Amino acid sequence: MPFTDDQALDLYIQAVHFEAKASTCSAQLPQMAVPLRDAYAAWQAANSAALQQGETVASLRGMRGPQPPSIIHMAHMQAQLLNTLPLDDLQRRCNEVLVGVRLPK
Repeated sequence: MPFTDDQALDLYIQAVHFEAKASTCSAQLPQMAVPLRDAYAAWQAANSAALQQGETVASLRGMRGPQPPSIIHMAHMQAQLLNTLPLDDLQRRCNEVLVGVRLPK
């Protein structure tokens, strides 16, 4: 089933945010690195066409630069917020990141 531009853009935004948050989670909680990497690889493969479409849409709309209004800028800001959390809250948030890209079984 084809994706609309807005659906593809939403998936692309989710991917950019995942990558930024997963980097922080993996650095702060090394035991999360492999599960995050593996879940994301499967999710990315399952959504590759839509992610490419979403990246194109984001570029055309001027949403990929390093400064606001930028998907990448917002993702990095959210990832930085993770670094300020207590360890137990960070673990919970990182688990939520992981669940967000797990494919249904």
